Amino acid sequence: MDESSKEILMELLGYTSDDCETLEKEGTVLFQ
Repeated sequence: MDESSKEILMELLGYTSDDCETLEKEGTVLFQ
């Protein structure tokens, strides 16, 4: 998944890009 699509989906789910980075670090990211 490209970054722009990822950002759009995260925004729709109520996450910011910073939240996405945190989720990735915690190993719970939804987008792989």
